[in-house]
Amino acid sequence: MRSRQLGLICLWTGVVLLACVLGWLVYQADQIGRRLVAIDGHLIGLQDSLADPNLDQARFRQELEGLDREISGLTSDVAPFMPLAPHLGWVPTYGGDLAAAPALLQLADRLTKAGVTLAEVMAPMDASAGTASLPALAQTLATHQEELAQVEALLLDAQAIRSSIDQDTLSPALAQRLAWVDTYLPRLRQALPLLQQAADMLGAYCPRTYLLLGQNQDELRPTGGYITVAGHMVWDQGRIVAVEMRDSYALDDLSRFHPRPPEPVYAYMGADLWLLRDANWSPDFRTSARQAAQFYWTDQGIAVDGVIAFDQAALPLLLEQLGAIEVISTSGVDTVTAQNVMDLLQLRWAPGPGQTLSGEWWKQRKSFMLSLTQAMLGHLQHEDFSLNSFSFAQNLDQALKAKHILLASNHPAWAQALASLSWDGAIRPGPGDLLAVVDANVGFNKASAVVERQTDYQVSLHADGSATAYASLVYQHHSQKEVSVCQITPRYEPVYTDMMDRCYWNYVRLLVPEGAQLSSAPHRVVPATALLRGQATSGQVDVEILPAGYIAWGQLLLLAPGETAVLDFAYDLPAGTAARQPDGTWLYQLRLPKQAGTDGQSWQVSVRLPEGARLLHSMPEVLTASQTTLTYELSLDTDREIMVRFQLGGDL
Repeated sequence: MRSRQLGLICLWTGVVLLACVLGWLVYQADQIGRRLVAIDGHLIGLQDSLADPNLDQARFRQELEGLDREISGLTSDVAPFMPLAPHLGWVPTYGGDLAAAPALLQLADRLTKAGVTLAEVMAPMDASAGTASLPALAQTLATHQEELAQVEALLLDAQAIRSSIDQDTLSPALAQRLAWVDTYLPRLRQALPLLQQAADMLGAYCPRTYLLLGQNQDELRPTGGYITVAGHMVWDQGRIVAVEMRDSYALDDLSRFHPRPPEPVYAYMGADLWLLRDANWSPDFRTSARQAAQFYWTDQGIAVDGVIAFDQAALPLLLEQLGAIEVISTSGVDTVTAQNVMDLLQLRWAPGPGQTLSGEWWKQRKSFMLSLTQAMLGHLQHEDFSLNSFSFAQNLDQALKAKHILLASNHPAWAQALASLSWDGAIRPGPGDLLAVVDANVGFNKASAVVERQTDYQVSLHADGSATAYASLVYQHHSQKEVSVCQITPRYEPVYTDMMDRCYWNYVRLLVPEGAQLSSAPHRVVPATALLRGQATSGQVDVEILPAGYIAWGQLLLLAPGETAVLDFAYDLPAGTAARQPDGTWLYQLRLPKQAGTDGQSWQVSVRLPEGARLLHSMPEVLTASQTTLTYELSLDTDREIMVRFQLGGDL
């Protein structure tokens, strides 16, 4: 009897315990479900905030803090189950999610903590309105370097955790969330070095001086355009305390030594001295910036901490944030906006009422551009000026990615920060293939504005990783003005657009990897009567060795209004152009750097795989695929890259 009672007690005790466990599991499941719903809601809120051009920083921060709380709570709720998670991959549909749960929670924890910390750093800059003064930005970043270092460590840890997660094993919904992480995590990591250095760049610790180069993209040069105006500005505690801009001609001190210019500048432009206005001959902006800074030191005795170059297309993007600006020039007072700035730049070139193309007009022909630059910088100097930090960052990023603004510095940490965002206009070494077309208008005119450029690149890969390449460059001069004789003459016109209706003297360079062997090239001869020094070109290609492992093939092209020219280059690329990977597959990478000062050039690229190869992956997606030939159509509005992974027949 006693034993039976004891058995009943044990049975009921077990039932009660089981009920408690089941109840706890039900409660936990309900709690976990609630948290998952809340997490999804916060993620949607964050995505909506980021999609809004006028980011509400207060709302964004609230969503981020809420997400952090829910993830911390979820981590605590599921902690008892985490040791089992890696063994649940067999569960139908969600097995991959369960197996990856520990890593996913760690990833979410690092990212949300990094985001919250970063939001706290930026909060003093009036997060409710989303505006910030530049002095506040400089001070805030200077006093929160330790927190920025913590963010860097969290993001580095997050990147390591992310690399351990196989996205292909996850459910579609979760894989989509992870893809969102893959979009923003690299951007955060790239932007963080700049945030860490921005206080120093803005003069938080000592005044900083920058050389400014205004480039005219209508007279295209390797880094964006002819340097038409230049000067410097000084930043101190986030404020611009000094600005000086002048006509680039007015900056030369010819009593000081200047070297002989690059050979094409000497031969085709008749320049015996290399001066600031022609300093940007290298297609690598870092190299051109160093040269310009050296000339500024030689001519003006001013050393600079960095170089900032900009062209006309950058102005509307900046004015969208600065707002309408009153500009006083010799033509009167203009209200300049993002919508009318491009028209006014051309209109105000003309002599004013009663003026002629005199020496006096020549001295002030750039007065509007100089006044506009001074006014825009003066707007930044105003005590009451503040900006929408998110919108301004978006516009600035757009201008920098399109290379309408270029930044360079010899300070190692600054240079690394700019390089991480690809804002420095560098042509970097790298694996695989590269093709860049670099044009330089050497004809003393603005014809670049009406010449359309198209490029057709065909590359055939071989089984040993080498390749045969063919590049066809098409130039079409859209001016309809009849020109009987092309004579290169440095002269000005009273109407700006008339300087576009001239013959186009263009020094073309094709940048390719070192080791490429030219098999055929265009043979275009420019007659002596069309050149300043009275010596015809040979029609042969110039070979130039460039830093970073590249060579350039250059030739002068003369194109009259209404004409079309096609330049064809055929060459061989060495083994290693396509590289075999550790897993036995092959990878072909093609980098297509955009030339600064250009917009949306049309490119067609065809990649022919080796015989018997099988395509595994392509980025971007292939436009058309025929047998083993992949065709892409690209608009070069920023640097582009093509990556093709394939498998050879013998490796199948």
